[in-house]
Amino acid sequence: MPDVQEKLLARIRQMVSADRLPKDSAALMATRISDLPLDSLDWLTLAMKLEDDLGRSIEMDAIDDELSVAELALKLAADAE
Repeated sequence: MPDVQEKLLARIRQMVSADRLPKDSAALMATRISDLPLDSLDWLTLAMKLEDDLGRSIEMDAIDDELSVAELALKLAADAE
């Protein structure tokens, strides 16, 4: 799970300018997906990059905007098992 979490955080930080995200990793992990400044095209791009990082397919419906970033990382890790 830490690997998925680290990759997710790194990709979010690559796609969003630092001044638009919480500076603290714990605060970012607690942020709801819908509160991140990403649109649907950004999420598609993020999913494709994570697919490359994790070496597996990610279904877009797995990215529920009511989840926190931490919950999404857990879901992606669980989906890999």
